[in-house]
Amino acid sequence: MQKREKLSEGEELLVQVLEECLEEDLSFVPPEREIARKHRFSENFEQEMQKLSDEISDEVRKKEVRKHFSPRYGQWAACVLLFCVCGWLFYQVGERFGGSGTKESTDMESSAAESASEETTTDMATDSGNVSAEESYSMDMKENDAEAGIQEASGAQSGKNYCEQLVYPASEQQVSEQLENVTTLVNCPVLDEDNPVLMLTIGNTGEEDIRYLNRCDLEVWLEDAWYRIPSEFETEGEWLWLEAGMAVDEEVDLSRYQIDFDASQYRLVTHTEQGLLGVEFTFEEVFKKTMEELEPE
Repeated sequence: MQKREKLSEGEELLVQVLEECLEEDLSFVPPEREIARKHRFSENFEQEMQKLSDEISDEVRKKEVRKHFSPRYGQWAACVLLFCVCGWLFYQVGERFGGSGTKESTDMESSAAESASEETTTDMATDSGNVSAEESYSMDMKENDAEAGIQEASGAQSGKNYCEQLVYPASEQQVSEQLENVTTLVNCPVLDEDNPVLMLTIGNTGEEDIRYLNRCDLEVWLEDAWYRIPSEFETEGEWLWLEAGMAVDEEVDLSRYQIDFDASQYRLVTHTEQGLLGVEFTFEEVFKKTMEELEPE
């Protein structure tokens, strides 16, 4: 309360009387709990308030999605594009010095394997008659895992030694960064070696709920193709629902993998009922070296 100016005796008496009257009037006001207990809102008023609450909830959901996938994150997209260009440059250099014979042979083997996998999946879907998209996709995954196991057991030449382990080419080399109603991104496309933890965001931009697998595959680019890196804690994962207009974050701890921080490029592959999604990233030291090489002399 501000300090009063000097008042005359009559003014001070008037102030005192006004304060006492105010306190007297306030004493007749019932407590807040009693007012809430006695008052009842009309049915129309409650319906209007519920409608307003639903509209606010929808707006909050839309803002949450736009928070993850808004144009403000265009810089991330630019970084990813730059990494793709760098990967393409590495690929061109490797092709020039490594020859084209090995690449053509690998492409033919990959094409034959993909054709055989597609024919097998088609036959199985025709025989069953009522196979869902999720079941069909799970069959493809099991066939790819089985094929990779056969290659590993037979010591196929397509495998490579990487970080004291044998890795094999990924079943899908061309993976889109965005599908019609699903998109992914990582919280940081340039990762610190001391903190190799990524936050993978999966967003459903469509109007219908979709399913996704709550695990992803880690792949590394080695000279001529993407190779899948096995995890020390390999799990099949679980298919979960993602509501329309919503996004979900999945934490990926790279310390569970044996990886080479000097490799040029990595990517995380996410499984959804609409197909595969891939998002690329790299490590800080490799990114610095790449930028130095691209700078004009």
